[in-house]
Amino acid sequence: MAAKKERSKKSIAQVADLTGMEYAGDGPGEGPLLYSNSVGVTVSFYDIQLRFDRVVSTSKQVGEASNVLVHQGVVAMSPQHAKTFSALLARQIEAYESEFGKIETASGAEA
Repeated sequence: MAAKKERSKKSIAQVADLTGMEYAGDGPGEGPLLYSNSVGVTVSFYDIQLRFDRVVSTSKQVGEASNVLVHQGVVAMSPQHAKTFSALLARQIEAYESEFGKIETASGAEA
């Protein structure tokens, strides 16, 4: 069993080396650790999709605005799962704000 786990760790490390991605854990089935600062939502009767992207500045000079959008991944789920996920996320944000203070958004809009 230990040898199998060690092979799995090695495989994950090899994939990380090839893709440049960090991984969220060392167990089998752990996925890549992604960072997103841009999210798009698509809704249909059957599913809700979250498209995660990262806006990366490619500017070489101060005052020059040049960004590129790097696609990170898509998460699709049923509307029922999305609603459960939304409630879980809202509880986690509430807990974060009670410990660290209110999260201010760029637009100042309340969710």
